[in-house]
Parts: sequence; structure tokens; C-alpha cells
Amino acid sequence: MSFRTRLFLVLAASCELLWTCWCWTHPPVPVLLFHAVEEGGGPLAFWTVTPRRFREILDRVERLGFRTIDDQQLFGAFSSFRGYDRLAVLTFDDGLASHRDCVAPELASRNMRGVFFVTRRAGAGRLSEADVQALAKAGHAIGSHSSTHGPLLSRPGEPGPDFNMRLVREMAFPRAQLRRLVGHTIMSFAYPGGEVSPEAQEMARTSGYRLAFTADFGSPTPWTDRMSIPRNLLFSDTTPGAVERYMTEPLFWLRIRAAIDTVALALLLVYLSMAPSRRSRD
Repeated sequence: MSFRTRLFLVLAASCELLWTCWCWTHPPVPVLLFHAVEEGGGPLAFWTVTPRRFREILDRVERLGFRTIDDQQLFGAFSSFRGYDRLAVLTFDDGLASHRDCVAPELASRNMRGVFFVTRRAGAGRLSEADVQALAKAGHAIGSHSSTHGPLLSRPGEPGPDFNMRLVREMAFPRAQLRRLVGHTIMSFAYPGGEVSPEAQEMARTSGYRLAFTADFGSPTPWTDRMSIPRNLLFSDTTPGAVERYMTEPLFWLRIRAAIDTVALALLLVYLSMAPSRRSRD
């Protein structure tokens, strides 16, 4: 084996190990998606988590050693070369009254942060403007969930300019309104119903949002499209064990990959040290 071939193999294996170490220090960040947190019943029962189950999930997150961060901190972690470990994001969609009555007190008792995506719809069972302001003053992040929670997809026969104007009303306008309400820039948007279109992604970007969240399953990394952040949607039958697997499995596989890369590099170095070179045979 020639010297150049040896050098190439060692460099390739070393680069793979370095890339794995980089991924290990910048692992996927689990993002949990909650809707109502109250006793079962109502039209959203399938997406409703009981207060008891909610407390169990928070206890599990805390016991696993994860630190909850808001959207600004998530953006900062993804934009930094410095590593991070065991970060998690708790998101709450629809601006429901249970977020004020149940979620906020539970988070406060554990010194946890949440990201609350609210709509401009008001009424019984929903957060008022004063509630949104109180959540922001308590240290939680406020994000936009559109004006009316309507689908951000083009309707049959809808002209392009009309669709674009509808996106402006649903996405750009509420960002400005929420900014005036809470007194700071709104960084994040959550697509209603998880329905994402290229036009909605582009509108989120041009409206000034730094992050946009879907309802697709997954955990974002620094290389995830910032306008398509996946989350783990929690249902009424979601168990703390399922949440733990979602949060820890990516870390487990990163450790396995790092171990395999280390062993492979070591074996390659041993093999190359024992294999005679072409020059020595000549």
C-alpha cells in the first residue's frame, strides 16, 4: 500500500471521527409540542394531556437533566460554534386558558421556560392579551400561531396575489401586533395544523421570523432548515417513557457512532503500521 493511500485513509477516518465529535457536541435538541393541558373532554381531547400526565412528563424531563430553553436561546445555540448538552424546548400551541391556569404554574415551580404560540383569536377558553403579557413578563417566549389558525395552503382557484395577501394577514400582521403587545421582537412562528407550504415558509422568512415550527416528528439540529423545525406532538396517551425515548435516543446513537469511529480509526492505524508499504517491498 502506497504512502499516499495510507495518508488518505488516515485523513478520511480522522475527518469522520472529528465530524462525529462535532455532532456529539451539537446534538439534536428535543422539542415537545403540547396543546391543551386539562382533564379530558372537548373537541381537542385527542391532543389534550391531563395535568397529572403533564407533571409526570416535566418530572421526567427534569430527572433526565435537560435544561429547558426558549426560542431565542435555541437560535443562539444553533448559531454558535460552542457545544451544548441536554437542551430541550417546551412549546404550547393555540393560546389556551389551560396554559395560564395549569402550564405556567407548573413551569414556574420547576424554573422551566416555555414557548407559547398564540393566535389573535379571543374568547372563552383562550388567553387574553393580559394573559399573554403576563407569560412574557414571567420569562416565557411568545410566538405567533397566525391570526385565525386557518390553513396556510393555497385554496382551489385562489389567485396568487390573494394567497400572498392572506399569508401577510396570517403571518406578518400578528408578528407586529404581538411585538406591540409584549414589547419585544417575536422570533418564532408555528404553522397552524402543521400544514406547511413553500409559500408559507418564504413568508415566515420575509416576515422576519428567525424560526418556524412544524408538527412533523423529529428533533432539530444546527443544520435543520430554520423555517421547518420539527417537534414531537404529544397526544393524550403519550407516556413519560415515550418522551424519554424521544429525548435520549439521538444521544445514544451518537455515542454508538463515536465508539465505532474510534475503534475503526484505531484498527486502521494498527493495520497500516503492520502492512508493508510498496516502497519497503521495492
